[in-house]
Amino acid sequence: MKGIILPLVVLVLVFSAAGQQPVTAEDYFKRANTSLDKGDYDAAIADCTQAIRLRPIAWGAFNDRGKAYQKRGNLNAAIAELYYLRGIVYRDQKKPFQAAADMRQALKVDPSYEDAKNELARLSKPVRKGR
Repeated sequence: MKGIILPLVVLVLVFSAAGQQPVTAEDYFKRANTSLDKGDYDAAIADCTQAIRLRPIAWGAFNDRGKAYQKRGNLNAAIAELYYLRGIVYRDQKKPFQAAADMRQALKVDPSYEDAKNELARLSKPVRKGR
């Protein structure tokens, strides 16, 4: 009887894990990659967006979301994504003027891009010195 219990427990764990919903940014990113490979671009975009919400520095998710937009034919959103991503890199390099310029370019291409709007607002806040 003991020889049967362990294999049954393993099977239950395997099947329950297979049906789980993504929890982490990495889980969503992996599922997005699978969706991209299958040509399910809407699902890839949704999962990349969720990965970004959970981990805002999930650069691969930004990149893959741009690819999915491009494959879906939404070229403006793909271009806006790339400007946004480059702007984030400039921000991280402590180059706020270049970062803001890229955020403005992203918004010029896709005026509805909320992440670019929010980042531009953050970049536009005056920096306080002292205190």
